[in-house]
Amino acid sequence: MTNEEIAAELGQAARNLEPIRAFSARDEAFSIETAYDIQWLLVSARLGDGEQLAGVKIGLTSLAKQRQLGLDAPVYGWLTDRMLKRSPASIRLVEHIHPRVEPEIGFVLGTALDKPVTVDEVLALTSEVFCAFEVVDSRYQDFKFGMADVVADNTSAAAVVMGQQVSTAGLDLAAICCSLKVNGMEVASATGDAVLGHPAAAVGWVSGRLALVGRPLPAGSIVLSGGLTDFVPLTAGDVVEAIFSDLGSVVARAL
Repeated sequence: MTNEEIAAELGQAARNLEPIRAFSARDEAFSIETAYDIQWLLVSARLGDGEQLAGVKIGLTSLAKQRQLGLDAPVYGWLTDRMLKRSPASIRLVEHIHPRVEPEIGFVLGTALDKPVTVDEVLALTSEVFCAFEVVDSRYQDFKFGMADVVADNTSAAAVVMGQQVSTAGLDLAAICCSLKVNGMEVASATGDAVLGHPAAAVGWVSGRLALVGRPLPAGSIVLSGGLTDFVPLTAGDVVEAIFSDLGSVVARAL
């Protein structure tokens, strides 16, 4: 299959809410670099339909997520304006295939991200941070895929539920505590250093990747630094809340 055919099949699966077999399970092998080319074709089609880029999301930045999916390196995908929701938000299950949510720390860029940067530089160029849920919804059957598969599928990006944006002044993002609750009961907890030792390190990682492909992020873009805990599946009626020290909370209800 050509890159264009793979991107078209993934786009159709997302529109029709009909999962497909992972390409790796069909002996359609391609490299990670090719997967990112396919990803951009998929995203470009959404932009052609009127969506606008809002930023990027980084995945597999914690050991918990890597163990959960059997993968071993970070990945990134793109976010568009139509993916963004404000907390408290409703997640309509009929609009997804098999959605899950994971708590994250997000960054709002005060200046453009157009070159590799260090953790200290990330903190200097960040205007605000926020707590968030990323809604992930793989287009593959049974949520099973290889590394190249998930990259091509825009790293399962579906939606983002954003909490209140706050200043970074005085915050130790690596020490931020997160308690993840489903229907009032805690199911997981973590601190910010679960993400590559510091959430800003994930932003530094993606800055290098984007510089390589010549796709800088303008000021005002958001960057999701990656899941702090394992994701949790959504069932109709569930209320999922993530409470972050110093950042507030974010709430999603499954309908």
